[in-house]
Amino acid sequence: GINLKVEIEDVKAEKLVCSKVPLTQVIVNILTNAYDFIRDLDDKWINITVEKKEDEFIFRITDSGGGIPFEDRDRIFEPFFTTKELGDGQGLGLSIAVGIVEKQHNGSLEVDGKCENTRFVLKIPRNLSI
Repeated sequence: GINLKVEIEDVKAEKLVCSKVPLTQVIVNILTNAYDFIRDLDDKWINITVEKKEDEFIFRITDSGGGIPFEDRDRIFEPFFTTKELGDGQGLGLSIAVGIVEKQHNGSLEVDGKCENTRFVLKIPRNLSI
């Protein structure tokens, strides 16, 4: 019941050098969190965009949720911090995700606080060597 839209710029001519399984884990974690927070909304959608810049690939994962409260934005990447109900999450997913992105891929994972919905921005360097 969720409308999923994926837009990928013309990046077919270039491969993203990455650790495939861990990076997939990051994206799946963000998508799972999105599902958890929008599943009871009337308007359920997730948009994924990928674009290639001069020195990086940028993934934007946006969902129909109302955004992450300002006071939680810095904390959501901390281990054991969760905004989910007791038993619904341990607060480890995003802390692991940011570690994978920063330590294994020399990239960044952030919340876009300017978006009216919930948006995570994942940046991976194009010249990454693993």
